[in-house]
Amino acid sequence: MTTVRPFYAEGPPPAHTGGFAEATCRECHQSEPLNVPGGALTIDSLPDEGYVPGRVYRLQLILTKPGMGRAGFQLSVRADERTGQNRQAGTLAPLDERTAFATKTFGPIQYLQHSRKGTALTAPDTARWWLQWRAPNSRGPVVFHVAGNAANDDNSELGDFIYTAAFHVIPAP
Repeated sequence: MTTVRPFYAEGPPPAHTGGFAEATCRECHQSEPLNVPGGALTIDSLPDEGYVPGRVYRLQLILTKPGMGRAGFQLSVRADERTGQNRQAGTLAPLDERTAFATKTFGPIQYLQHSRKGTALTAPDTARWWLQWRAPNSRGPVVFHVAGNAANDDNSELGDFIYTAAFHVIPAP
């Protein structure tokens, strides 16, 4: 008998980004391998030349996968794990009703994730979420960890594709 886990339309439990040895959405959505070719998870508008401490950046998270019927994500940003620190790097904020803070906290780390409205696709085979990141006032490399669920919209954990990514950003010179 298969155990059906809760449907996380309001977002997954905190600490499911895949970063810093965290679990991913595959903890529940196990039927497909992680990062199957054909899908992509990206963050648009990260500062290519490095971030300016304290500056606010408007970012867009994009998940694509042919055949996707619904989508979700969870994201955190911390001091780069290569520094040996697991601390928040700057602050995150949702920019519309498609994105929300995790409803429960997990230590000092902020988690941003999809809202119930944010599970709907924004175009065929595509989901987009907008968020704001205020860079930390201190200087040092940071990493965005994100996990995305390209779901088939059958209200179960079966047949969904999970993608993870890490985006490293350094301070501007």
